[in-house]
Amino acid sequence: MNASEMREQQLCEVIRVHMEEADTKRLFYLGIYEGAIIRLIQKAPLQDPYLFYVQGTHLILRKQDAQRIEVKCL
Repeated sequence: MNASEMREQQLCEVIRVHMEEADTKRLFYLGIYEGAIIRLIQKAPLQDPYLFYVQGTHLILRKQDAQRIEVKCL
């Protein structure tokens, strides 16, 4: 399952980030890395972008980025 398929308020663990190294590093500095707990707070009315809560921070990601984050729900 990827992060764009999560339901609102659902908690998941990041399994893998399927992006190029530069984008993976960018997300790492924002708190998204293997083993991190991520929660989908809200989707925009047109399903893009998404608001996530990660490591004590609210983070907005575009749908194409959320689709590349593999998660496992808790």
